[in-house]
Amino acid sequence: MTLEPADLNTAYDELMTWGPRLGMPLIPRIQERLPTISLEYAQALEKEAQAAQHLANNLCEKAFANELTQKQVKTMLLEKFSWIDETNFTHAYNQGGYYAWHG
Repeated sequence: MTLEPADLNTAYDELMTWGPRLGMPLIPRIQERLPTISLEYAQALEKEAQAAQHLANNLCEKAFANELTQKQVKTMLLEKFSWIDETNFTHAYNQGGYYAWHG
């Protein structure tokens, strides 16, 4: 199954959303934003977005410890998840830094 970059970015954006929606399951939130997709497709988007977030958070922990620069984090993240757009990278980097700071 081919996952569209725009759909992946939508899922990733939704995964990183804070506030009242944070406590809701991710798949219904993805389906709300992309109402024409199948459950199987939404599940694949969720899996890929979660993998991207996991790597981003790990890399941001290293950046917080001054082991990597922001540019290195971006390069390493985009090597694996080339579909991440600039807005989502910035959000992921800021959020990952916040999580690293707060442990």
